[in-house]
Amino acid sequence: MARPAKTAKSNAASAAGELTGEIVLMRSALWMNGRRAVAAIVTGVEEADFGLAGALAIVSVTAFPPGAPSRMMRDVPLFEKEPPAEVIPAAWFKA
Repeated sequence: MARPAKTAKSNAASAAGELTGEIVLMRSALWMNGRRAVAAIVTGVEEADFGLAGALAIVSVTAFPPGAPSRMMRDVPLFEKEPPAEVIPAAWFKA
């Protein structure tokens, strides 16, 4: 008997292929308490169907903050456009 495919995994897999390598802007409490946006690259999709209002997915990003001795990796919600300032951490597509 065949087991039905899990839709959450297949959706995350298709989203991973589409989002991996995208350049995004990210804010974190680490950089001027979220007032500074830093460039980041999406390195993976953690979850595509999770129910966070307005977010497309939770993604793993590698950020390159100026002045930092090395890159930083974080899992953050990804939005289509910049979310309100109180949403920290967050990432959104670079315009």
